[in-house]
Amino acid sequence: MDEKLLEEIIQKYPAFKCLLDDNGALGIAQNSYEKIIGIQRDYEIDVKRDLQRVINRCRERSLITNELSHLDKHYAPQIVSRVKSLDSVYPKIAKKEITWKDLPLDDTIGYRLICRFLDEALELRTILDDELNKPPFTITSRFPRTNSGEWSEKEINSGYRSYDFAFVYKRQELGIELEGELQVRTVLQHAWAEVSHDTFYKNESLAAASEDYLQNLVKQMHALSDMLFAVDTCFVQLRKLTGLAKLFI
Repeated sequence: MDEKLLEEIIQKYPAFKCLLDDNGALGIAQNSYEKIIGIQRDYEIDVKRDLQRVINRCRERSLITNELSHLDKHYAPQIVSRVKSLDSVYPKIAKKEITWKDLPLDDTIGYRLICRFLDEALELRTILDDELNKPPFTITSRFPRTNSGEWSEKEINSGYRSYDFAFVYKRQELGIELEGELQVRTVLQHAWAEVSHDTFYKNESLAAASEDYLQNLVKQMHALSDMLFAVDTCFVQLRKLTGLAKLFI
C-alpha cells in the first residue's frame, strides 16, 4: 500500500491504527486479502471473456439489437472491468462499515455494460436473467429490487438506476470460484452514477452536514435521476421515429 495514502487514512481515521502491527505495517489480514485479490486479478480476463460471450448470446436473442445494427452496423456494447483495489476498502474498514471478515466483497471484481438506449438495457436485463444463470455463471442476487422481489425502477434511498447482477463464476477444471458483479445501464444512468459516486458517496466533507442538508441533496439527486430517465425515454422515442421516417420518404 502507498505510504502516503496510509498516512492520510490514519489521519482521517485514527481507529485504523488498530489494524497495524508493531512495525506500523498491515498484518496477516491484508496479506490474505492481497492473495485473494491477486487470484481474482489473474482470472479477471477469463471472467470478462466469458461474460462477453454471454452478452453476445443475449444480443443474438435481442430484437432491439437487430434494429440498432441497421442504425449503426459497428455498434456493439462491450464489457469493461475493474478489480477493486485494497486501498479502496481501507476507509470502509476504518469507519467500521465492514470488517476484514467481510472481505472479499461480492463486487471486488466489477464489470459494466453501457447501452445507448433504455429499452436495449431493459431487454438485455431480461435475457441476462436466463443467460447469466448458465455455467460457469450463477446469479446470486439482483439490485435494485422491490419488496416483492421484482426489478425496481430505481433505488428508493438514492435514486440510483442500473440493473446489477451479483454472480459466482466457477471453473472446476481451474479450481476457482470467484464472486463478481455485472452492471447493465444506459449512458445517462452511468453519468448519474459516476457523478453521484464521486461527489456525494465518496465526499467526506458531507459527514458533518445536517440531516436536513443531506435530505435536500438526496431530493435533488432523485430529481436529476428522474430527469435523465425522461431523457432516456425520449431517446428511445426519437430512435423509433427515425425508423418510421423512411416510410414517408
